[in-house]
Amino acid sequence: MRRLLATVGACAVVSMVLATPAGAHDFGPFAIDRHAAILVSPDALELDYVVDFAETPTQAQGDEIEADPAAYCAELLTNITFTVDGTAVDLVGSTPTTARSEGDGGLEILRLTCGWTAALESDTETRTLVFGDTNFEQRVGWREIVVVGDRTAITGDVTSESISDRLTDASPGADENPDRSSVEFEFTADDTVAAAELAKTEPGERLNDDPLTNLIADAEGGVVAMIGALGLAALLGALHSLAPGHGKTVIGAYLIGTRGTRLQALVLAIAVALSHTLGVFILGGLTVAAGAAFAPERVYPWLQAVSAAIVVGIGIWLVHAAYTEWRQRLSPHDHDHGHDHDHDHDHDHDHDHDHDHDHDHDHGHDHGGVHRHGIFPHVHRYDLNQLDLSGKVSWKTLAVLGLSGGLVPSTSAIIVLLGAIQLNRLLFGGFLILAFGIGMAVALVSVGLGMVALTNRTAGVMEGNELVARARMAVVPLAAVGVLAVGIFLGVRAIAQLA
Repeated sequence: MRRLLATVGACAVVSMVLATPAGAHDFGPFAIDRHAAILVSPDALELDYVVDFAETPTQAQGDEIEADPAAYCAELLTNITFTVDGTAVDLVGSTPTTARSEGDGGLEILRLTCGWTAALESDTETRTLVFGDTNFEQRVGWREIVVVGDRTAITGDVTSESISDRLTDASPGADENPDRSSVEFEFTADDTVAAAELAKTEPGERLNDDPLTNLIADAEGGVVAMIGALGLAALLGALHSLAPGHGKTVIGAYLIGTRGTRLQALVLAIAVALSHTLGVFILGGLTVAAGAAFAPERVYPWLQAVSAAIVVGIGIWLVHAAYTEWRQRLSPHDHDHGHDHDHDHDHDHDHDHDHDHDHDHDHGHDHGGVHRHGIFPHVHRYDLNQLDLSGKVSWKTLAVLGLSGGLVPSTSAIIVLLGAIQLNRLLFGGFLILAFGIGMAVALVSVGLGMVALTNRTAGVMEGNELVARARMAVVPLAAVGVLAVGIFLGVRAIAQLA
C-alpha cells in the first residue's frame, strides 16, 4: 500500500510539473497577451506593441491576421489613446510581423508585432503623456505597459522593466500580471539621462509539456501507442479529479453527512465524470462553431458560479436538516401508542379454545427503532448505529451534485478536442477525453467508497461509550457545514473572477 501511495504521489508531482505553462503567462489556451512599450525621446515617441495569441484565438483568427497584418494592426490602433498635453499624437506605422509556433495538442500559437512612431516638437518644459488601450479587454491574458526614457526624465507610476521580457519569459504567472490598460506620466528632456532604446526580445523554441494534450500525437504511433495514450489519459483524469477544487471534498462531506451508500458514491462519481465529458464536447463545439466571436475563458467563471450555487443550495439544505434533527434529538418526545385489538373468541363446551386474534397496532414510535421527525431518521438513546440517512437522499439531488462537480471542464481536454478536429483525429480525441473522464470517475468512486467505508467502520467503534456517541452525533452537522463552506468558497472565487 505504501508503495502504491508513493507511486501515485510521484505521478501527481510529475503531472503538475509537466503541466506548468511554457509561455509567458498562466492563462491557458484561451489567452491573448499584450505587451506595450513606449520609448520617450526629446523629439519623438515610439510604441512597440506585441500580441501573443494562444491556441484557441490563433485557431479562430490566425489566418485572418496573417492575411493582412498591417490592416489588423491599424484596427488595433483605433482602440489606442495616445496624447501629449491633451493633443492626440499622430502615429505612423512600421511594417508588422507575424510568426507561428507549435502549441499544445497539435495546435499553433501566433505572435503579432506592431510598431508606430511619432515626431514631437523639442521642448524643455515638462509635458504629460496619456496612453490607453482597450484592445482585448474582454479576454484573459497578460497586460503589460513599459515606459523607457531616452535622454528624458520620466515621472509617474510607470516601470521601465518588462516582467515578461516582451512576452518571452516563462517564469511570470497570472498572479504577477500587471493587468494595465492605461498609464499617465510626465516627461522632461534631460541630457543627463542616458540614451536608451526598446528591447526587441524574440521568443525561443516553445516547449510543449502538457501531458494530456501531447497524447493526441500518439495516434500516429500505432495501436500499442494509442492504448498507452488512453491509459495515460485515464491516469491524468484521476490525478485531475484529486487536485484541489474538483468536487471530491463536497462528495466526501455529502456522503458522510447523509450516511450515503456505496451505490450513491458510485452514482455521484459517474455523474461528475459524465458532466465533465459532456461539458468538454459542448464548450469545444461552441469554440469551433463561433470562432473569434466566442471567448471560452469568459464562460468558466459563470460555470464556476453555477457550480458554487448548486453546492451552496445543497449545503443550506443539509445544514437546515441537520439543525432541525439536532433540536429534535435533544428534545423529549411523547410516545402515543394507539392499540386497536379485535379479539374474537369462540368457546365450545369442551373448553377447547380456538382464539382468532386480529391485532391492529398503531404505534407512534417503534421502541428503540428508527423514526422520522424531519429530513433525517431519528433514534432515541443516541443509537446512531441504526441511522440510515440514505433513504432521504433524492437521486435528483445526487445527479445535481454530480453535475456541479464536473461542470467546469478541463482546459487541457478542450485543447485535445480542438487539436483532434484540426488534425482530423476526432475519433481518437473523443476516446482520449472519454478515458480522461473514466479516470476521474475511478478516482472519485474510490474517494466516495472510502468515505462510506470509513463512516460505516467508525459507527461501531467503542460501542456504548456515551462520549463517542455524542461525538458521532456531530458528524452529520459538521459535514453539512463543510459542504456549505466549500460552496461559499467556490462562490466567492467565481465572483472575484467575474469582477
